[in-house]
Amino acid sequence: MNLNQKLEAGVIFFLLALNEAHDQPRLLENIVSIVYYAFLAYVILTKGKKLIYVATRDIFLLLFITLAIVSVLWSSNASATINEYRFLIRTCLLGVYIAMRYTPKEQMRLFFWTYSMIVVASFIVILFIPSYGISEKSSAWNGIYGHKQVFGRNLGLAISLFMTNFLVTNKQKTYHQLMSAIFIVITLILIIFSESKTSLILFIFSLSMTFALKVIKPNKYGIILLMALIFVFSIITIFVAINYEYILVDVLGKDVELNGRLPLWQLSINKGLEQPWLGYGYNGFWTANVSDIVINNTWARGNYRDRSVSIFHAHNGLIDIFLQMGLVGLLLFTLSIFSMTKKIFTMIILYKNIETFWMLQFVSIFFIANLSESNMIPSSSLFWMMYVSTVLSSTLHLSRMQKQGKLI
Repeated sequence: MNLNQKLEAGVIFFLLALNEAHDQPRLLENIVSIVYYAFLAYVILTKGKKLIYVATRDIFLLLFITLAIVSVLWSSNASATINEYRFLIRTCLLGVYIAMRYTPKEQMRLFFWTYSMIVVASFIVILFIPSYGISEKSSAWNGIYGHKQVFGRNLGLAISLFMTNFLVTNKQKTYHQLMSAIFIVITLILIIFSESKTSLILFIFSLSMTFALKVIKPNKYGIILLMALIFVFSIITIFVAINYEYILVDVLGKDVELNGRLPLWQLSINKGLEQPWLGYGYNGFWTANVSDIVINNTWARGNYRDRSVSIFHAHNGLIDIFLQMGLVGLLLFTLSIFSMTKKIFTMIILYKNIETFWMLQFVSIFFIANLSESNMIPSSSLFWMMYVSTVLSSTLHLSRMQKQGKLI
């Protein structure tokens, strides 16, 4: 790796690690923005044509992002929509560049070391700057993030990378296994003290998926077995849903309304049905007065009075898409995720390698995390950037296979 490649890798690590961090000192926030725009300007000037080519490879993703941009025409808060464009575009462009520049195997390694940096940095901040890394209200660990749920979902994704790398690394490469084991232990400690139920769920899911993908053979019969396992998980989910009151109240210690999420979801959907087709515009619902009826009649009341300080969300990614871009946006996103999942299954059969297995893990974690939180379309979400890169990577690699005559 030459000097330019090392510098590029360092810049990308820096941007990924701090892409979703909250409550940053203003100086660090400005530095991140300067590095972001300088790097993207360099990429556009030197690789603009190729960047455009890659960005337009998936029609559903392209239409979805285009809809978010043109939604300013009907947004309930046009200024908030325009203001968010810069974050949306730069996050998407970084995802496009990563898909263009790195293979799935290289991306997996890139994300592995990025999350290693995040985990280590969070641990250091908690130990030496507890006023920043630990919540004063609940004593929950937040690491370099401003909220335990954001911290928790990133820990859930991090440990999937570490466990996958640990289980599939060649036994002769003891150094890589040792590093993965160390990061697994550190991440488990962070998960416990973050008090995030989401991270625990993602850890259990990742552990199950990692072992399942280790055992299942990557062929059509293995895919059938994997689908059967998903069906079994669905049956278990139905059982949990039927008995959720007992499980929530007596086992998990939560209220029957999922900590107030059910009333929030019901009111949000009802409000969305008033403008069902195109929604209230990207970043246009929770920043406008149209959301008052939802905020004032849920647990959000009193916590989100000043929208300039903190913007609320529906705590469900699909509902937020519906609110911001209506049924049209929801349909485009659904088509995008189903199309990508189909491509990943095809890649698992064709490539028979671990990076394609992990892509399936990521899509699953991305979806599960959005059942109780919202990180599908927030412009600064690391999950969204990785989603963009995964969608385009799966498309590019299947296209290459087809050109090489290896795909019928």
